Amino acid sequence: EEEDDDDQEVALNIPWIKETNQPNSPNALALPNHHPYSQQIPMTPIRNHQNRVGTADGSNGRSSDGDGAEETAITSSKRKPNDDNEEDGEYNEMEVLSELFRCFGGNQWKEKTGWGVDLHVGRWFGISIDKNSKKIIEIRLGFNNLICVVDSKSHEQNHQNPMQEIGKLSQLKVLDLQRNNINGKFPNSLPISLMHLDFKDNKMTGRLPEHLFQDYPCLSHLSLAWNQFSGRLPAFTRSMKCLQTVDLSGNMLHGPIPSSIEQLSTCRHLWLHSNRFTGMVPLEVCHLRSLRTLSLSENKLTGTLPPELGTLTYMRKCLVAKNKLNGRVPYELGNLQYLEHLLLTGNKFIDLNNAVGRLKRHLPNCKIDVN
Repeated sequence: EEEDDDDQEVALNIPWIKETNQPNSPNALALPNHHPYSQQIPMTPIRNHQNRVGTADGSNGRSSDGDGAEETAITSSKRKPNDDNEEDGEYNEMEVLSELFRCFGGNQWKEKTGWGVDLHVGRWFGISIDKNSKKIIEIRLGFNNLICVVDSKSHEQNHQNPMQEIGKLSQLKVLDLQRNNINGKFPNSLPISLMHLDFKDNKMTGRLPEHLFQDYPCLSHLSLAWNQFSGRLPAFTRSMKCLQTVDLSGNMLHGPIPSSIEQLSTCRHLWLHSNRFTGMVPLEVCHLRSLRTLSLSENKLTGTLPPELGTLTYMRKCLVAKNKLNGRVPYELGNLQYLEHLLLTGNKFIDLNNAVGRLKRHLPNCKIDVN
C-alpha cells in the first residue's frame, strides 16, 4: 500500500524509549515536498548508539587522525586557519565547538575523537559538515556524558550558556544531545534552521517557551521526552508545517491539550503520555489526517473518546490507558484498518466487552488491551 511506503519515511531511525518503537527507516529526513531543505541537504546516517559511544574507529562514520585524543582537552580555539585545509567559515565554527567542549565538560566525555586534535572539524566525533559550504550541519553527541547547566541569565565566564554558542551555527540542521546530564531551562537561542532536535532523557526543567512552536519552521522531529518540564503546552502555530514527530512524554506538563494542536497538519507521531494533562481528548486531534501514533496514556484525561478518531485512516497505535475516560468505546475505531495496538486499560469505559468483541471482528490483527 502507498501508506506503508510513507511510513517507512518517518523522520529518523532513533531508538525510542518506553513505548515508542519505530520501524527502520532510510538514513534521511522524511520531509514534505514543500520543505525548504527537502532537496538540498544530504543527511549522514545515524550511528548505532550502542556501538557509538567509546568507539574511536567508526562510531562517527569517518576516519580520524586524532591519536591520543582520549586525554586531550581543547585549550585554545584561537588557532589560525590553514589555507590548505580550512575556510573562514569552518575556522569560526571551530571556535564555537571549542567553547562547547569547555562548557559541556569535554574532558569527561565518553568519546571525543578528533576534538582539539584534528584540524578538520568534519572528523570530530559527532560532527558533520556540508561538503560545499563547510558549515556544520549536524551535532550528534547523545549518550556521551555531557554535563552542563543551561542558564540563560548567567554571564559569568565559568557558567556560560553553551546554547548561546550553538545559536551561532547558522546552517545547523540536527542537534542530538539525548541521554546526557544537561540541566536547566529550554534554550532561547537555537538556530532557526533546525530540522531535528532531541533533548530526550536529560534533566531539563521549567516551562516550554511560547516560541517553541513558532520559531522553527523547518523542524521535522522534536523530542523533549523524559525531562522535568512543567506548565501548560504553548500554542501550536501553522508555521510548523514540517513537524512529523512530537515527543513530550515523561514530563510534568499539565492543563488541557490545546485545540491549536490541529495546526500540526503533517504530524505522524504524537507522544504525550506520562504527563498530567487534564480535560477531554480534543476533537481537533481528529483533524491530524497523517497521524500514525497517538499516545495519551498516563494522564488525567476525562470524558469520552471522540468517534471521529475512526476517520484517522493511517492510525497504527492508539494508546489511552490509565486516564479517567468513560462512556462507550467508539465503534468507529473499527474503521482503522491499519490499527495494530489499541490500549484502553485503567479507564472507566462501560459495556467494554461488547465493544471489544465488535472491534475484534473488524480488526482481527489488532492487539486490544482492556485489563
